[in-house]
Amino acid sequence: MRQIFVHDLRIIGRTAPSHASNFDVDQTTPLSYFVTRTLTEAAIYNDDVQLIILAHGYECQDSRGGGYGVQFCREDLQLDTIGQLTPLHGHIHGGIVLLSCAVAHIGQPGGRGDGNMLCSRIAQITGTCVTGSTMSQPYRWLGGSRLQKPFAVPHGWRGTVLTYGPSGAVDLVQKYPVR
Repeated sequence: MRQIFVHDLRIIGRTAPSHASNFDVDQTTPLSYFVTRTLTEAAIYNDDVQLIILAHGYECQDSRGGGYGVQFCREDLQLDTIGQLTPLHGHIHGGIVLLSCAVAHIGQPGGRGDGNMLCSRIAQITGTCVTGSTMSQPYRWLGGSRLQKPFAVPHGWRGTVLTYGPSGAVDLVQKYPVR
């Protein structure tokens, strides 16, 4: 299985896993470009791919936590934009991993800030598993200072990580130490 690694450049640093197909997006990239490019990359491998997205998760600094979506492409990934992922349905056989802070956190159940609903709906819309954490995720900075554009490397999961099946139900709950 091949990995497709998509890095939103608003996470400082560069990532370049040699084992994955890689492309970058930023605040000017339309979600439609991301979808089209992902479909093109997936077709090369007969859809036998896992999609990994490295982007900031929207969190509140108060007690409400995260779950407000992902700072990804121009439109972001939020409850009102994830319908644009519909063309991916059936083309990502290995699941989607959201390397984003608190993307699955339930801040306001049933409303904006409900990361559980966000991840569940992404799984349903794309027809594949979606994995995300309920907590902030740490990164290691390799190759210099942040100003020198070092490599941003996820430092392993932290907290509760949920995997949603294609039906939208939580299929797996994993707990990782908070370091």
